[in-house]
Amino acid sequence: MPDIRQQVQRLVVDMSACSGHGMCYSTSPHLIGCDDQGYPVVLQELSSGDDVRAAEAAVIVCPERALSIEPAEG
Repeated sequence: MPDIRQQVQRLVVDMSACSGHGMCYSTSPHLIGCDDQGYPVVLQELSSGDDVRAAEAAVIVCPERALSIEPAEG
């Protein structure tokens, strides 16, 4: 089985669970921006181990558990 950090992945936001605390984009600003109402916007796929680790940090700090990491489509 290949190392999950070597596969291209994406960070997914469950907008129905998100309350806009901003902890995710404060933790990983190169991966997650925010819209004009303070909700997260994913900026890129996770194409390196560093990106995956930064995304994992954002997932961990989210108080609403609104973030997940999934395989990229395509």
